[in-house]
Amino acid sequence: MLDRQPTRLHPRHSRVAVLREARYADHAQPAGLVEVLRSAGHEVTVVDPQAVGPGRRQHRLRDVVNSADVMVARGRSDAVLAVLRAAAEVGVPVLDPAEAVARVRDKVAMAKVLRRAGVPTPATFIAPTEMLAARVPPAAYPLILKPVFGDNAEGLKLVMSQRELRLLNWPDRIALAQSHIPGDGVDLKVYAIGNHLTAVHKPSPINPCALAGARPADLDDRLANLARTCGRLFGLSLYGVDCLDTSNGPVVVEINDFPNFTAVPDANRLLADHVLTAAHAQARKGGASA
Repeated sequence: MLDRQPTRLHPRHSRVAVLREARYADHAQPAGLVEVLRSAGHEVTVVDPQAVGPGRRQHRLRDVVNSADVMVARGRSDAVLAVLRAAAEVGVPVLDPAEAVARVRDKVAMAKVLRRAGVPTPATFIAPTEMLAARVPPAAYPLILKPVFGDNAEGLKLVMSQRELRLLNWPDRIALAQSHIPGDGVDLKVYAIGNHLTAVHKPSPINPCALAGARPADLDDRLANLARTCGRLFGLSLYGVDCLDTSNGPVVVEINDFPNFTAVPDANRLLADHVLTAAHAQARKGGASA
């Protein structure tokens, strides 16, 4: 376990630890968040737990935890989750908790949580592909197959028929298959930064469309409540909900922790405010108990 010395946070200066996997180094986030925090005079340490050599990992990560007033993570690796757990154990506010990130990293676990809660989703099947081919009814096709631990739309496969599924060489032991709901090639996403919600239309990774990039979408009460329900179910405060519009209303395809927040107005500032609010809340709590 990592030991942490008690600290007192100055209301105008915070020390923010940002865990960032290498694959996100050139993404909009967390770069935008880091830029705003540093521009405002806050101390930001960016570290990739996977890149720290074994010989100095424990010392380096202990320093990161000990010096942080708040920790935010962009990544799902075991190394990232381990540091989030260690920080939470010694009282550092973490965005978001390791357990919350782990629940959406595993698409099988995610699907089960959504189903138990009665959240509307496409018909979903989980099994080895040969079993899926034998048991999924023809009416459920076409299917979108997903790796259980895939993200960023990697590894998606559109399967049109039972025959195609039987012939498919799937690399993993099991797959998550969802009925593909035909549309216009535009996906609906709801991004959440704390209580702030933004709806966005984005081109689908499955179906090509004429939409060149992301654009704002209407956010009605039904969609907002659906997104907030997803956040509560998984314990997330920074997340995106991938949805599809249907004749019966929106259905949830999946939830992602800490996305890029593409096309969210003033996303960098909103993220910074949310992170600093968590740090200040912990500082007030510590001051009250001192």
